[in-house]
Amino acid sequence: VSQSRYAMINDLCEEFKDLKIVLHSSWVYINGGKETLNHCVQQGIKPEYFYESDPYVNENITWRYNRIAEWLERHPEITGYVVVDDTPYEADFTGEYKHPQELNSRIVLIDYNDGITMRKLEEIWEVINEHG
Repeated sequence: VSQSRYAMINDLCEEFKDLKIVLHSSWVYINGGKETLNHCVQQGIKPEYFYESDPYVNENITWRYNRIAEWLERHPEITGYVVVDDTPYEADFTGEYKHPQELNSRIVLIDYNDGITMRKLEEIWEVINEHG
């Protein structure tokens, strides 16, 4: 991700004052949440834009959408959210976690190689404006 893309993330968080970042990257599963968070901050994302009390998903859960569902279960106060991901949504057919039905409509799928582009940033804004 180029510095300009980190600036776009910072700008997005500045525009939507209540917007906070929760990391659900496979990096959280592989490297641990704290290490991934530190890497993002070192790259330029302002630390105050992360959800302070719980900034990353449970690193012990394998499938990324299970991690998101589990985090949302722990935070019922969160009703407005956008999932930015480079992996298409797949339901957990084992039934371990119940995915919120609206999850699919809140995903902005980005290309792994391109990352967040201006077009994807516009999609993120659309989801935020639609779902709060």
